[in-house]
Amino acid sequence: MMKVAINKKPAVPAARAMPAPRRPLPDAAMLGIAASAPDELRKQVENGLPFDSWERLQASAGFTTKQMADLVQMNVKTVARRKGTGRLSPAESDRLARFSRILTQAIELFEGDQQAAMQWLAAPRGALGGVSPLDVIRTEVGAREVERLIERLEDGILL
Repeated sequence: MMKVAINKKPAVPAARAMPAPRRPLPDAAMLGIAASAPDELRKQVENGLPFDSWERLQASAGFTTKQMADLVQMNVKTVARRKGTGRLSPAESDRLARFSRILTQAIELFEGDQQAAMQWLAAPRGALGGVSPLDVIRTEVGAREVERLIERLEDGILL
C-alpha cells in the first residue's frame, strides 16, 4: 500500500461580505433623519427631533410656519421657542413624524410627484367624510384612516 502525503493547510476563514449599507426609511429621510429601521426612528422621536426636521418637512410641504404649526398642533410662539432651542418635544416630534409618514405615502401613491401628492392631501375627499386628509391626520386614528385610503387607491379601488 502506498502512502500519500496529504498537504494539510490551516483553514482560512472565508472573507465575509460587508452588508450593504441600509437606506434610511423614506419618512425618516424626509425629516433628515438617518434611521433605517422603525425602532431607530422611534427612539429619535422619543428623544425629540432636531428643529431641522421641522424646517425640512415644512420646505417639502411648501407650508408657511402657521400652516405647519396648525397641522402639528403647535402655537407659532412655541415653534419660535423650539427653533431657539433646536429641538422639538417628543410629542411634537411624534406629530411631525406622522405628517412625514403620510406625506411620504402620498408621494409614493403619485409615483414621486410631490406637488400632486400635496394637492391630493389638501383637497376634500368623499371617502373621508368630505374633509381633506390634512385635516384628518391631526390624530393618529385619522392618520390610519388616510393610510387605509391610500392603500385602497394603490390597490386600484376607486372611491
